[in-house]
Amino acid sequence: MNFSIKRATIDDLVLLQRLFYNTIVHDRSYTYSKSEIDYWVKHASDKAYWQHKFIHSYFFVATLNKEIIGFISMDDTGMIEYVFINSMYRKQGVALQLYNYIEQTAIKNGMERIRGSVHLNSMPFFENLGFRLIKEYQNEDNDTKYMIEKPLRIYSETSVKIERK
Repeated sequence: MNFSIKRATIDDLVLLQRLFYNTIVHDRSYTYSKSEIDYWVKHASDKAYWQHKFIHSYFFVATLNKEIIGFISMDDTGMIEYVFINSMYRKQGVALQLYNYIEQTAIKNGMERIRGSVHLNSMPFFENLGFRLIKEYQNEDNDTKYMIEKPLRIYSETSVKIERK
């Protein structure tokens, strides 16, 4: 499959909103609580919400034949906000390629780690990428969530200081 990845722009908004809504309501509704679905459905059509995310987050989309087949975002602290893949393209490397863009972005921006708050069904994907469980917790809807983290190794000539006598 020959898809491409690029930074999200306002031109991607309609297709991204469609993928987001369809994933929440149809493809993965069994994963989320009713209040999570209600919260996310409200944001699915909120243009200002997404414009803010495009500007203030690292936001990438995977496209194939002018259709958005997946997206990922991370805030400026290294917290992964969203990973959504069209159900027809799961298990085909789309999430992995999107994640690689996020990790490279984090490294280029000097972040020491990437974190996320995920559901149980996402844990194997992140564990395979080297994430470790920080804590299991109950969210406000009493759903079990998992805080995960991956330290990033950032090496450069300037990162090691040698004192001379």
